[in-house]
Amino acid sequence: MKAFLGVSKKRSLLNLQKGDSSFWCTYPSYDPEIGDVLLLYLSGTTKRGVHQIYKIRKVDAVPDELHCVARQMKTVQTTLISNLDNYVSTKQLKTDPVLSMMGAVGRNFQSTIFKVRPEEWAALAKLIGEMNPGMALDLNQ
Repeated sequence: MKAFLGVSKKRSLLNLQKGDSSFWCTYPSYDPEIGDVLLLYLSGTTKRGVHQIYKIRKVDAVPDELHCVARQMKTVQTTLISNLDNYVSTKQLKTDPVLSMMGAVGRNFQSTIFKVRPEEWAALAKLIGEMNPGMALDLNQ
């Protein structure tokens, strides 16, 4: 399983409920697969940080969303598996010794999507679990 960090300014994504479907654009070279994880980083707000976790449920070789077509990216269909009660802030990402090395942090979250290395995903999943006690981070849903 791979993890990706998607960056968006669309606060309306926070209105989605667990089980809702959405989509994301990704670079074809990232080679996303069904079952991979997409974490939503919300930018352009006072509450910048990781707010949601999605599972990739379908990968389209040809973009079917005009937004993705315009960027020459491929479309992945996603299902929301968690709205975090306590989101991971930008400050927490920048001060964690592992997460501060993420490509997204180094580029100041200036892209649509970033790969998350396995050690970064492990550190982020641990932090999410610590901040959201009782939340089952079951990625086999």
